Amino acid sequence: MKAIREFTRQGGGLLMIGGWSSFSGRFGHGGYYDTPVEEALPVYCLKGVDDRVEMPEGVRVNVIPEYADHPILKGIPWNEAPVLEGFNKIIPKENANVLATVGDGEHEHPLIVTWHYGNGKAMAFASDCSPHWAEFFQPWEYYGQFWRQAIEWLGS
Repeated sequence: MKAIREFTRQGGGLLMIGGWSSFSGRFGHGGYYDTPVEEALPVYCLKGVDDRVEMPEGVRVNVIPEYADHPILKGIPWNEAPVLEGFNKIIPKENANVLATVGDGEHEHPLIVTWHYGNGKAMAFASDCSPHWAEFFQPWEYYGQFWRQAIEWLGS
């Protein structure tokens, strides 16, 4: 974990994607809270609790307007994005940028959070990229573009 933190600090890119063993994860077993990896992430992980939120009815992606042209999000019609069926609860750190949330306005949660860490960049994506929570998101025609742009930003 120290090597990941130092890689990021020295100019590398770090991406954590949500799921059952990410952030705090199922029953807190992801266990990234209070670790060197958490230091490099733009978010805090909940300590020792299950941070997964199952949303079988689906939640929409809400892009924060000031970040609509961010290199990760640019050129993607987010208002047409399919729903996500769950996410991990994460807490953005001071100086982090929340690019998008999920929820209904009354209960919005961070989805895409970025920041610069030392000479590197880090991104948290609070949902997953597999058919569990991203069952409808994964086959979307802009799915590949989103991940390509995220990786390009992290590596720039």
